[in-house]
This record gives sequence, C-alpha cells and structure tokens, in this order.
Amino acid sequence: MKKTVLPFLLALFTALLSIGLAALDTVYVNDGGTGDGSSAASPLGSMTAALDAVKDGGKIIISESITLDEPIFEPTHENAITVSGGQLVFNQSPHCRWYLGGPTTFENTTVAYGEKNSSKSAMIVARYNPLTLGQKVTTSVNTLILVGGCQYPLYPSEQPVANDADTQITVNSGTVTAVIGFTRGSGSETLRGTSHITVNGGNLHRRRQRRAPSERQCQNHGKQRHGHRRHRLHARLGQRNPARHLAHHGERR
Repeated sequence: MKKTVLPFLLALFTALLSIGLAALDTVYVNDGGTGDGSSAASPLGSMTAALDAVKDGGKIIISESITLDEPIFEPTHENAITVSGGQLVFNQSPHCRWYLGGPTTFENTTVAYGEKNSSKSAMIVARYNPLTLGQKVTTSVNTLILVGGCQYPLYPSEQPVANDADTQITVNSGTVTAVIGFTRGSGSETLRGTSHITVNGGNLHRRRQRRAPSERQCQNHGKQRHGHRRHRLHARLGQRNPARHLAHHGERR
C-alpha cells in the first residue's frame, strides 16, 4: 500500500509545483539579480531569463535597470509579453537590436544606451509580430528605429519569415527616429502583405520633418526592390493631434 501511495503523492506534488510555476505571469528583472524573479526583492539577472520565464505570455518588470550586452531574441510566443519599468539599456556592439518572437509591448520604461553602444542607438525588429510602444516610454538614445518586418541581412541565428505576413506597429509615446513598415537593409525578396502603422502619440522625427496627414490611409501597389519600399512616418505629434493610421498594401519586391 505504501509503495503505491508514495509515487502517487510525488506525482501530485510535481503537478502542483508545475501549475504554480506556470501561474507566474509577472517576473522581475534587474542588473545583478540572483533571485527567481517572483518579486522586486528577488529579481532575475538577465532579460533572456525573464523572457524565458514568461514565454507563454506575461509581464516583465524592470526594477531599476537591465543591460543588454547581446542582441535579444524573444522565444516564439502567441500571447502578449509586456516589458515595463526602469531602464532598458542597449549596450551592444556593433548592432543594438531586440528581435520579437510574438506580440510585445514596451511601456513605462526608458530606452537608454550603455558605454559600449558607440552609436547611441537602438532598434526593435518586430519580424512581422505586433509591436507596441505603450504609455510613458522615454528615450535617451540618439536613434530609435522600429522595424515591422526584418532587418537585412538576417542575423545568423534568425529563421526566414513567410513573405505574405502583415506587420503592425503602434506608437503611443516615446521619441522614434523612423518607423519602417516592412523591412530594412539590403537584399532582394518578394513580400506580399499589409503594413499597419498607428500613431496615437509621441514624437517621430528626422532632420527634415513633415506632419503626417490626419486620418489618411495610403495605398501603394506594384513591385519595388527590397530595401526601397520602406514605410516611414516623419512627424512630430502632440496630444491635440488625432491618431494617425497608415497602411501599405500590395506586392513588394
């Protein structure tokens, strides 16, 4: 009887423990953290570990700051991941990039640069996943670029993405240098899909600025070389301005 009950109790305990870990949908992270991520007093020590902890969807809270010394690749996820709080320090060389693996929102955080980041820049590459800059995003980098598709040439560890996928970028706050609806960089590929860019707030700027028309939907049909059909918004937006939404449709080469 005892031999039968003991394995059952062990299996039950393991199942309950797994359920408890899966229910942890909010994790904390901070430079120098050595904890399990369950609280601000016990943060994880790397963004990679934090992303792995919420790979089924959840929220990552930066207690004070987290330094990214290597390009960040999110695990593939269907449910949304939110990154919030503190400072997100891009300290990579030569490419300061964050690659999405699913729908991701950045909110209530500062995008900063570290001493190894000589270009003082950052790039978020959505890889055809929904990308949102939520409320209260600030930047101290000189350049922040949002890419809806891919940055070419692809990073060595990247896998190709279906060429008929749509892109979706939403900007609610923050200062952004450029928004690229599809892909950026050199190469040749035929892409078919729709690029959706919605701007509800924040500052989008270049050296030469122009205001994006209100409630205007732009359509672009035909074939173009990869790297030339970039969907960019160059505008400085204020709270008085209505939301902007632009979409690109058609075939792209």
